[in-house]
Amino acid sequence: MKIEITKSDLSAALHIVAPSLGSGNDLSAHIKFRVKPETDDEVEVLTYSGKIFGSAPLPCTLTLNDNSAAAFTIEGK
Repeated sequence: MKIEITKSDLSAALHIVAPSLGSGNDLSAHIKFRVKPETDDEVEVLTYSGKIFGSAPLPCTLTLNDNSAAAFTIEGK
């Protein structure tokens, strides 16, 4: 998977989901990027703190390979 996005678009999407980012040492402290299952050409950003959930569309150019993963996470820090 290859995602091309402007810094301002990424910052705006992360700003939307930041309030629901967890603070532990588990996956709740990660930001998940995934290809929307319904479309296969749109990406969304997801967070979950254990109490609330955040989601935002990620306006980007997506390139998928045959063996590409459909999702990945990064630490929220």
